[in-house]
Amino acid sequence: LHFTFIGDSLTRYQFLSLVYYFEYGVWPGTPQACTADITWEKHFRPKGPKDASPNLHYNKYTNYWPAYFKLSTEVFDRMLCDCHRSYHIEKGTGRKMVMSTENRWYENLGLDVSASFFQWTNCGPSGRDGTLCGHYPRPGFQLPCPVGQCGDPHEWRMGLGKAMA
Repeated sequence: LHFTFIGDSLTRYQFLSLVYYFEYGVWPGTPQACTADITWEKHFRPKGPKDASPNLHYNKYTNYWPAYFKLSTEVFDRMLCDCHRSYHIEKGTGRKMVMSTENRWYENLGLDVSASFFQWTNCGPSGRDGTLCGHYPRPGFQLPCPVGQCGDPHEWRMGLGKAMA
């Protein structure tokens, strides 16, 4: 049985909650959970005076996002995370542009169940054009890059309409 999720961060929370249940038999964030709640990236945000810094928005992509990608992947026996988050300032406009890739694959061989998550806010110049992109998993259930470092160049791109067909 395979489940496919395509969506935003709310969809990621649903995906991680479901596969956590497959893995541990309890829902994340409950007293019975085996680990800290890994579904929400804000749990990995720095605490204290840095929260008030006007630069935190930019700094978070090099601070807590890599930790979140890594830790929310490692709690599972068989999960891949084709994940990367960065930003740049658009020339001419000075607008902050977020570039984000987050694709996840999960397998539970004992239950014969698998699931995948593709973030639809991936690869366009604004990060929200509905283009999916990423890297192909390799034989042996591996990716060509470490968790949190799977950025450009991507090996595939696909429009949301084609992905849904």
